[in-house]
Amino acid sequence: FFRTTLKNMEAARKLLDDLMGKQRDEGKIEHIDWWERRVCKPFLLGCCLNMLLATTKYDIGPCRSEICNNERVKSEYEADTSERKPRLEVRWMKELLPTLKSRVEEADYNVVKNKEKLRALQGTWTDPDEAPEMKALVQAMTETANDAEKAGEEGEIEKAQQLLSKLEDMKKQQPLLRSKLSQPSNHIAMRVCDVTGSIFKEADVDNYYLGKQYIAYATIRAKRKEFEERIAAAGPDLDHDKDDDREERTGRR
Repeated sequence: FFRTTLKNMEAARKLLDDLMGKQRDEGKIEHIDWWERRVCKPFLLGCCLNMLLATTKYDIGPCRSEICNNERVKSEYEADTSERKPRLEVRWMKELLPTLKSRVEEADYNVVKNKEKLRALQGTWTDPDEAPEMKALVQAMTETANDAEKAGEEGEIEKAQQLLSKLEDMKKQQPLLRSKLSQPSNHIAMRVCDVTGSIFKEADVDNYYLGKQYIAYATIRAKRKEFEERIAAAGPDLDHDKDDDREERTGRR
């Protein structure tokens, strides 16, 4: 209980620091400029991976930037119409693009891999005799028959009879298992998401597309395309200058 409470207090303190600055305890709200280095630039661009992937299986932990998820700073950033803003944006996009590309490539690989996996599984399910359970039973029957034959050859008549009795029981199980595997209830409709590469149940399709993982990867793909187009349109002439670096360090225009 106390550990959970402490964790909640730390999270609340971090949120207040993001919103009001660390000087809030001194009775004054710290002004934060959006171009400062301590501000999370991916957040301003709408794709902080730490926030997007939080609580998903791809969670990479909290953002390392001192200031992230600060809507006041983002509002000032969005309202800014200065000439240097496009320069800084292109610079940030160039820095972030390789990470976005890597995430998309990983997801595309999972799409191909999981579609092959699902295709193999579904192909097995169409024929009950190819199901893993049936193959295991047939293998056990073959081994039992061989053991019974060997026992008979070695004169172990009682052991051979026991094994043959066991084999008969297995043969009775075979049609029952085949019937069970042929039932529709054993064929759960599955699908591979072309955005995340994950496998999910078709019955859960509506909830899946509203889930955080899907939204995160849809955002990553959209931002990758947006950044590539912005960088290409900007050309080599649109780049940052020394004043941009100085302002990022000092937080002053």
